[in-house]
Amino acid sequence: MKALPMSLENLLTLLGEKSSAAPLIFSTKDGDIGGGYHVTELKSAKITSIDCGGNVADWTEATLQLLDGGDGTHMTVSKFSAILSHSLKTIPALKDAPLYAEYAPQNTQLSRYDVSLQQTDNSMAEIRLTDMQALCKPAQNQSCGPKCGPTAPQKRACC
Repeated sequence: MKALPMSLENLLTLLGEKSSAAPLIFSTKDGDIGGGYHVTELKSAKITSIDCGGNVADWTEATLQLLDGGDGTHMTVSKFSAILSHSLKTIPALKDAPLYAEYAPQNTQLSRYDVSLQQTDNSMAEIRLTDMQALCKPAQNQSCGPKCGPTAPQKRACC
């Protein structure tokens, strides 16, 4: 089973263990996001969904959106932490919500990522943005039985 996503509060706590002057580097499978990136938005979204098995779910998500800067220096841990702290005070719903990131290299083709803080020394902090994939929730939760998902004998979904 996949680990639960990071929350803003957890990320802020983990960043508190890093040197405040350390550069904060975001990375993807394609490499590091260059210095000069910009935190354009932190948003809280209340979601109500119905999946292919007819199950209704409600949850709140937090999204960190980054604008590719292309040049400049990386934001420090203290500056990024100050942005998170201010955001948490202003929008309390961001606190415990699963955190995702949105980023587009050269600000085109926006993608959504899982967020994790990597183990590094105190000279830097690295936040890894990991590609996400589409999932059939009933198949993942095993509430749909063998008729569901891409490996089903009849190759059909719950609905």
